[in-house]
Amino acid sequence: MAMPTLAGTSELSSSDRGQNDIMPATRTVHVELGDRSYDISIGSGLPVGRVLSDPGGNRGLIISDTNVDKLYGDECQRRLSESGLEAERIVVPAGEASKNQDQVSALNQRAVTSSLDRSSFVVALGGGVVGDLAGFFA
Repeated sequence: MAMPTLAGTSELSSSDRGQNDIMPATRTVHVELGDRSYDISIGSGLPVGRVLSDPGGNRGLIISDTNVDKLYGDECQRRLSESGLEAERIVVPAGEASKNQDQVSALNQRAVTSSLDRSSFVVALGGGVVGDLAGFFA
């Protein structure tokens, strides 16, 4: 299932910056797969709703771990919702032990039960294990 992927943290700490401050640098990597091509946006301070509201699906998954989700999960989901995007949230236990086939199977099952398709998006809210899981899943 090829999906647009957003890796990093969303623009959740924007209240700490002035409105005229420069956004942190981000990088977009294009994965060329013909009609299944997609972009991956990588960075911190990403304007999650704005990045994902480009043409594409309006449904997706937020993948996070127990540490990051308790800090940013609700706000990330709220900002997506405010942008007209619907996201289910999957939270995995923090740590390398979560990088396993059981977690990937749970992600696949959730995608099926949520009727996600190749136009759906994936947000990796966190780094390390979360980014690896989201990238492998997407």
